[in-house]
Amino acid sequence: GQIITVANAKGELRALVGNPYVDIPLKENGKLDVANAVGKKGTLQVTKNLNLNNPFIGNVEIISGEIAEDYTYYFSVSEQIPTAISAGVLVDVDYSIKSAGAFIIQIMPNASEDVITKIEESFLKLAPISTLLLDKSLEDILNNTFGSDYKVLATKNLSYKCNCYEGKYLDSLKMLGNNEIEELKQEEIIECVCHFCNTKYQINTSQI
Repeated sequence: GQIITVANAKGELRALVGNPYVDIPLKENGKLDVANAVGKKGTLQVTKNLNLNNPFIGNVEIISGEIAEDYTYYFSVSEQIPTAISAGVLVDVDYSIKSAGAFIIQIMPNASEDVITKIEESFLKLAPISTLLLDKSLEDILNNTFGSDYKVLATKNLSYKCNCYEGKYLDSLKMLGNNEIEELKQEEIIECVCHFCNTKYQINTSQI
């Protein structure tokens, strides 16, 4: 099924997994088998609203089902940007998340071969990001990977935030055809559920 993620410039994120009840055996090394959970056939689509006349839309085939590999392929093919991505999640024995994170390294147009080589060598030596985040900050990881040869331009906290509210569902119901609305009104209350955050809204059909 579909996996949908939405993010904005404020760092507010929400996500939807079409079929969240996936139970797949671990890989031989004991790690999560993300590729078989995601699937190895399908399409990765990225839509960016850059406040232009039309949004930017990029599409590539899923090549492995591994999140980092597929996004690396996307940047290379759709945006023609040489990119290295490390992403990971560490799940505890009770299925809670111990750590999760990712970083993206992209080569700027005028980067020298020496810089590219240094980044490649540092990236290959890097431990899994989910393990590093157990006891290291992002700045610790930068220091260990690149020494002091970097500059922090900005920081931003990320948060899970859904944009659903009752009026949004009420407006959608009012756009239904007359026959559908009359059928809904046979019930006094109908329940609408947000697929992103699972919030339930009890709507009185007299409002439709």
